[in-house]
Amino acid sequence: MTTTPVELAEPFLRNVLGTFGIDVRYSRAKGNTLFRSTEDGAEVPVLDMVGGYGSLIFGHHHPDITAAAKAHLESETPILAQFSQHPAASAVATKLNEIAQRELEPDQTYSCTFANSGAEAIEVAAKHAELDRVLRLRDLMTELEHSTQAAVAAHAAGAAIADDESLDALLERVTAVNAQAVSRQPLFLALQGGFHGKLMGSVQLTHNPDFRTPFQNLSAQCRFVPIGDEAALRAVVEAERTVLLEPVVRDGIVSVREREFPTFTAFLVEPIQGEGGVRILTREFARVIQDVCAELKCSLIVDEIQTGVGRTGTFFASAHIDLHGDFYALAKSLSGGITKTAVVLVRESRYRPQFELVHSSTFAKDSLSSAVALRVLEMLEADDGLAYRLASERGERLLSALRRVQSEFPDVLKEARGTGLFTGLEFAEQSTAASPVIRDRFLAGTFGYALSGYLLHQHGIRALPTASATSTLRFQPSVYVTDDEIDRLETALRSLARIIRAQDAVHLVQFLTGTPAAVADDEVRDFGVPITPSSEVDRSDTVAYVSHLADAAALRGIDPSLAVLDDEALAGLVTRWAPVPAMAPLAPVACTSPEGNEVHVVLYPLLLSGETLRGMAAAGALGALQEHLRTVLTAGHRRVVVDPVLAELLSEDLAGAGEADGLGWLHHIAYLDRQFVWPRKS
Repeated sequence: MTTTPVELAEPFLRNVLGTFGIDVRYSRAKGNTLFRSTEDGAEVPVLDMVGGYGSLIFGHHHPDITAAAKAHLESETPILAQFSQHPAASAVATKLNEIAQRELEPDQTYSCTFANSGAEAIEVAAKHAELDRVLRLRDLMTELEHSTQAAVAAHAAGAAIADDESLDALLERVTAVNAQAVSRQPLFLALQGGFHGKLMGSVQLTHNPDFRTPFQNLSAQCRFVPIGDEAALRAVVEAERTVLLEPVVRDGIVSVREREFPTFTAFLVEPIQGEGGVRILTREFARVIQDVCAELKCSLIVDEIQTGVGRTGTFFASAHIDLHGDFYALAKSLSGGITKTAVVLVRESRYRPQFELVHSSTFAKDSLSSAVALRVLEMLEADDGLAYRLASERGERLLSALRRVQSEFPDVLKEARGTGLFTGLEFAEQSTAASPVIRDRFLAGTFGYALSGYLLHQHGIRALPTASATSTLRFQPSVYVTDDEIDRLETALRSLARIIRAQDAVHLVQFLTGTPAAVADDEVRDFGVPITPSSEVDRSDTVAYVSHLADAAALRGIDPSLAVLDDEALAGLVTRWAPVPAMAPLAPVACTSPEGNEVHVVLYPLLLSGETLRGMAAAGALGALQEHLRTVLTAGHRRVVVDPVLAELLSEDLAGAGEADGLGWLHHIAYLDRQFVWPRKS
């Protein structure tokens, strides 16, 4: 007897991906194509527009890259030989300097520190920048100590103290102010929408609060400023400004002057914000950032992890906007798609040799990943930079296709943008969508993943949203993406836009049911205009009703586009959605009680049957629903009513909820096509 193996590698994430149908298995990859395995063992080709989140500038398993890796392995060159010479890593550093000098600053030399991933590269850069700040502060404090000694000596020789202050009072004031300044924790600066990793340090430099807030007490803090807003940037800097006091002697008088305390360790910036929705930094704001860093004597860390290594048509995306940093973090495509490597380039004036004695990594600078990285660099530079020209030309072709679709559906698609082969397509807001399913996905921040599932299953295209702006799909194919592949994407996006415009949500979910499609992909039905927000109804005047599904068929009442699905398909859909069953609240609906009173009800649907709920209770798996209920209870509604089954299972205190206020009748009505009707199936 065989048993299905238990999923232990991030099992919850696997289940969440399953709610969108993107938890598929890829068995093989070549070029721009992934091969998806089906249950019967067949392989289905999938056009890969994700490209390993920008890690596959030359596609999957490029023969030259795999040949370099094989040759290195067959040579039996030691891969891990720490504390020895590393000729392959040294060659990579030399080649990176040649490229940086060509594209950025011709007279600049960069030392290179190797790492294993992009997030680790950011940690390396941040640590190195902090060491530089600490050493600069040490030198500054030494200078202030010498000034203090000189002031004491001058006073002993007859110099007066300014403002009739005693020497002891002046020194006490200087000591107190300086001690308070030195006790401050360092700060970083970064842009809103920026993403710099999820490790303990780097996650605090990432703007998305969902990633950052749970761990905010573990690391140095960051101040985030809006991209393009110089006034906001300078306001933040001024608000955090701290000074030291230095005793000085002028014209025989001892006084004090202010010296700038190095509050900020570094400013982190991406030339193009990847996870923030493919937002492009302008040349003008890049200049502002550099000016502010120069004024503060603060390091500038340029995150080229996703934008670098040729993706934008130059090796460094910074070259497009004359952005010159003190540190450059590179990763992703430098690995050739088969190893794990990253490099931090450090400007000579910021380089602190002792950093190499206090930072190390077991696997960084290994000979295999270095050999692969060197081959990638050689391929980029070959034929007078043909790969860069391909990235530019193919990127223009791709962006033109995205813009054509956007111009046809401006009500659905907000903007197409990008540089080279780093492009994004932003969908318009769906918070008032007519389809509750589409509206729920948008409000839950999972809209882009629902779109990804559709593109994968209906068009055989893999695309994913950006992590912090999930209404933007990103496209990062290799430099070998063809016209036919771009045309395929354009056709698929046109079909998707047509579905969103019509609010025919069944197309976004029917492939999840495990049953044959009920509606052909080109059969798009119109389900009305968006909901008009009930701005005149204050939340404090509404009643929240938290209710599970009487049965799977009740989904037809929630979203009319699902009415074409039979009971088996709907049951399959509910099963798929079980890991994340709580839908966003529906728009307030006015309904009349048996006594004739008007009540504005906000329905919080749970996509679970009573049977499933009782099974979860028996397994002790109601924690997420209890947390959901706590969220509803603190949402500001006049009253929260919970259906009898939920009340029984979640809390004895909620049993019979609503009866005391005469709201028990809510248990007996049903939601159908944006209104509550009598009677509700029990």
